[in-house]
Amino acid sequence: MIHLQKFKLQTGLLGAGRQNPNQQKKGDTSMKTATKINRNHPIIHDFIDSRNDLDGCGYFKGDKEAIEYARMVGKNQKLKFQKHAIIPKALVMLFAKHLTFPEENNPVKRNVNYGDFLTLLMRGPYKNKLGRQVCEKFYHDLICKNIPWLKQSFAKADNLYD
Repeated sequence: MIHLQKFKLQTGLLGAGRQNPNQQKKGDTSMKTATKINRNHPIIHDFIDSRNDLDGCGYFKGDKEAIEYARMVGKNQKLKFQKHAIIPKALVMLFAKHLTFPEENNPVKRNVNYGDFLTLLMRGPYKNKLGRQVCEKFYHDLICKNIPWLKQSFAKADNLYD
């Protein structure tokens, strides 16, 4: 008679035998952790909070155009950002005016997550050099706000690929 033994598969991929692969370890850089960090991004929260402030809030203080766009942000868009890191459409529209898209790929007509938004800002397609500078500056500010030590790396690479 053959005896079958039950065993648990323990691999290094799941974190040395953790029973639940969805558990987060300290210092974990998985997509779930990245989404958690991105949905708490202070610059995007400043944009959302600017809708209720006449003079803007934080990063957008005094930027009349950004405040006008921020007033378009509704409660549902704020919740989508907080839960799923989906960028408010008004913020996408603010930067989409510097970019050119075919009608079917227009990011204003779909949900854009944080990673896609960063890709749009960095890769374009831009309408002109001014649009490129505006988008790259905002990209730089978003990245450096989340990861402060990167600011030194950006400074070392400035004007490297002109």
